[in-house]
Amino acid sequence: MVQTILDSSAGNPNRTTAAKNCLEGLHNSEYRISSADGALPGGRIKDARAWMSAALLYQYDCWSGLKYVNDTQRINETMAFLDSLIGLTSNALSILVAYDVFGNETGSWKPPMTERDGFWEGVGGAGGGPGLGYKGGFPSGLKADVTVCGGGCDYKRVQDAVNAAPDNQGMRRFVIHIKEGVYEETVRVPLEKKNVVFLGDGMGKTVITGSLNVGQPGISTYNTATVGVVGDGFMASGLTIQNTAGPDAHQAVAFRSDSDLSIIENCEFIGNQDTLYTHSLRQFYKSCRIQGNVDFIFGNSCFNLSRLPHPNCSPATQPRKG
Repeated sequence: MVQTILDSSAGNPNRTTAAKNCLEGLHNSEYRISSADGALPGGRIKDARAWMSAALLYQYDCWSGLKYVNDTQRINETMAFLDSLIGLTSNALSILVAYDVFGNETGSWKPPMTERDGFWEGVGGAGGGPGLGYKGGFPSGLKADVTVCGGGCDYKRVQDAVNAAPDNQGMRRFVIHIKEGVYEETVRVPLEKKNVVFLGDGMGKTVITGSLNVGQPGISTYNTATVGVVGDGFMASGLTIQNTAGPDAHQAVAFRSDSDLSIIENCEFIGNQDTLYTHSLRQFYKSCRIQGNVDFIFGNSCFNLSRLPHPNCSPATQPRKG
C-alpha cells in the first residue's frame, strides 16, 4: 500500500518523503516485532517490551506522516489499515507489560499504569540487553578499524567509513576514528550496521556539521538530522555534531538516534530547534553538552542523561535573536 503511494508521488516531494519514511518505519517495526518474538522464549521480557514499544512508535510515525499529505483515497485506505495495526500492536504491548508485572496471575492483568496513576514499577527482571559488557560508560582502549580525515586516512567522508562496516555483525564493535577536522555531510548509520563506534579527537575538534531543516521541500523533522543512527549498540565519544540551519529554520536536528543500548559520552550537540532527537529505544548519555532554544531535547526513547558524579551533561539554552 505504501509503495503504491510512493510510486504515485513523483513531483510531490512532501508526499514522497512521507511515503519513504513510512516504508523505513514499517521495516524497522517489523524487525523490532520479530526481535521481541524471538526474545520471549528466553525470558527476555524487558527487551521484548522495549522492542514492541519501538515498533508501535514506528507505526504511529508512519500514520502521522501520511496524515499531513492525505490527498488521495489510497492514503485514506492506508491510514485506516495502520489504525488497525496500531491497535493490535498496542494490545500486544499491554499484554507484555501485564505479564512482566503480574506474571501468570492473569486475574491481575489490566491496562498499563504509569507514574501519573501513582504506579511505580520495580527495576530488574529478565532481559535488559544482549550483553555487550555495558558498565555505565564508554569503553576504554578501543582500537580503530578505519580512520577518517582530510587526507592520508582510509576515508575522507564519515559516511564512507560507515558503509565499510560489516552488516549484522555479532558482538564485535567496528571503530571509526574520525580525526580532528570539520566534516560537512549528512551521516546515516542504518539498521544493519550494528555496534558502530565514532571515536573523535574531542568536542570542538572533530565536528560533523549539516544544515538540513523542515523549511526545505521534501524534508521532515526526521530527515533533518545531521547524523541519524538506527543500528543497535552505537557508541560515540569526543566529537561535536551540529545543525547550523539557524533559529528561523524551525525544526533542524543535529543528532537523531533509534539505536538500542547506545552509549554517547563526551559529545557536543549544537543546534536551535530540536537539536537532540532521542527518537526511540534505550539510550545513555554521559558528560555531554546539548545546546538549543526550542524543544532541543525531545523524542520517545528511554533516555538516561547522566549527571553523576557531578553535573556533567549540561543542556545549554541558546537565546533566540530578533
